Amino acid sequence: MREWLLLVVAVLMLFAGYLLQKSGIFDENSTSRANAAVFVSDCDLRLGGCEIDASGQELTFTIDPRDIQALRPLKVSANFHGNVGDLPESVSVEFEGVNMDMGYNRFVLEPSNSGLYTARAMLPACTAETMHWLIHLYVEKAGMLSDFQFRLVTKNH
Repeated sequence: MREWLLLVVAVLMLFAGYLLQKSGIFDENSTSRANAAVFVSDCDLRLGGCEIDASGQELTFTIDPRDIQALRPLKVSANFHGNVGDLPESVSVEFEGVNMDMGYNRFVLEPSNSGLYTARAMLPACTAETMHWLIHLYVEKAGMLSDFQFRLVTKNH
């Protein structure tokens, strides 16, 4: 009898976990990243700021210093141009390892003044000699999520 009771409790807990996951209560943003509008850029962030003009969003995305390396402090900036009253609700950047899983590396950019969002960030250390990164700049505005993507390669010294 006790085994059956434990089995029923375990099944109920799994079902409750499934329902909580589907409810979206654990999502950082209310907008699903799976439903984001994706914009792929060939702009090289090492050469300077990347100008973005997509879906009515005009901004300049920069990472300083330009010599981007692992375990070095970075300043990430998104400067939105145009009407200050039409700014996004949230802006974040995520560094995704392409040739090796590098875990969760997301940083929220905070608004500072008239359209400028900034954050301090850092690429994690990696054992690979050459690391390929996909940089996501997530912009949520009026319930719509845009995923601006950039490629980057770092070398382990």
